[in-house]
Amino acid sequence: MRYIFLIGLLLTLSCKKNKNDSQAEVFPSGTFVDVPMTVLYTGPVAADGCDWCLVDSGFVYFSPENLDVSFKVNNTQVFVTYKYAGTRFGCGNSIPNKGPAVLNILGVRK
Repeated sequence: MRYIFLIGLLLTLSCKKNKNDSQAEVFPSGTFVDVPMTVLYTGPVAADGCDWCLVDSGFVYFSPENLDVSFKVNNTQVFVTYKYAGTRFGCGNSIPNKGPAVLNILGVRK
């Protein structure tokens, strides 16, 4: 009986809240110029897609806040100048606030 109490006490004391849980996520600052990316249509948000996304060379998905309609062509290679908007887009099957980072597009070229 004593061992069960000690194990329970040990488990209770070993659990602690992560200090970073309440802190806001920090996004990189500054302007990123002419970053090569691929434009992808992942499907409508209503059907668990993320709409139009930009994918970098490391296969990281981003949600463009203001991508011009003329660049919304699936599998198009582009060079993007952007800033992080400081939020994430909750879409698809992503955990809330863990979806693709939102980018404020400053310029796009092929």
